Amino acid sequence: MTTWSRQDVAGFLAAAGMPANRINEFVAIAVCESSLDDQAVSPADAIGLWQVIPSTAAGVGFTRAQMFNPRLNAIAAVRISGHGA
Repeated sequence: MTTWSRQDVAGFLAAAGMPANRINEFVAIAVCESSLDDQAVSPADAIGLWQVIPSTAAGVGFTRAQMFNPRLNAIAAVRISGHGA
């Protein structure tokens, strides 16, 4: 288990292409969803910082296992959100 700082999580989002004006909002979502624990798994099998469901991850090009990687979870979150739209 790794619990990341808000600054680290913001960096993952920025590197994933999240618009700067949406980063704080998406950091707050990760705080609520996972307490910034990249190994968090919900009872519904949602995974990682942004609690991505495996079937949704697959729809944006990732496997279930990849959702435990915070950088890939951030990319998935950015894609799922329509790039912060």
